[in-house]
Amino acid sequence: MKRFPHLVLVAVHLVLGLDCAHAEDAATRASQVGILPDFKRGVVVSTEERNPYAVLAAPKQQTVATGVEGAKLTAILEALPVSGVAKDKNGKVTAVLLGDLRLEGGAPVPHLLEGQTDELVVQSVNAEELVIAWRLEAGRSVSQPRVLRKKIDLSPEVEALLPGQIGLESTKNAGSRKSTVLVRGKAPLPSKIVPTSGLPEAAP
Repeated sequence: MKRFPHLVLVAVHLVLGLDCAHAEDAATRASQVGILPDFKRGVVVSTEERNPYAVLAAPKQQTVATGVEGAKLTAILEALPVSGVAKDKNGKVTAVLLGDLRLEGGAPVPHLLEGQTDELVVQSVNAEELVIAWRLEAGRSVSQPRVLRKKIDLSPEVEALLPGQIGLESTKNAGSRKSTVLVRGKAPLPSKIVPTSGLPEAAP
């Protein structure tokens, strides 16, 4: 040992250097781990609060198929009759009475189905036409909204005329009823003879 003192010193330095390197690696790994479970403070979460460590549930899928609800709404709106209009002081049509719904220009259409997700709005209204557009379909906005157009015609129509109200040239049809349809701006359609067979006789 006396003959090689420098070798002993080198070996001691190597051992000390390795120990320091291992200590630094262990400290680095410990810092990367963070707080160990034994040193972590517990957090009490009540039933009303959301658990911050819980995995968020996936959003529920929309159960209403796109297009099915729109078809039902279209059928309902097409079946409702136009029973009246509202005008301002200048005579301009501002609202339409569709069935028992009062629809104004730019106003939303009331929901017609339970749990309805489509949102409809009155796009425009005038004396000739009512236009309803889909603002949302299944709760989502659409680039090209669906549009429903409904003609407005409140002109009176005559569906049946009694024989005493019109002149019948032929005595053969003197006991028959005739019916015709009068449409605003159009010539009357040819009258058609409605047979009286099977109809109840007039009271004496």
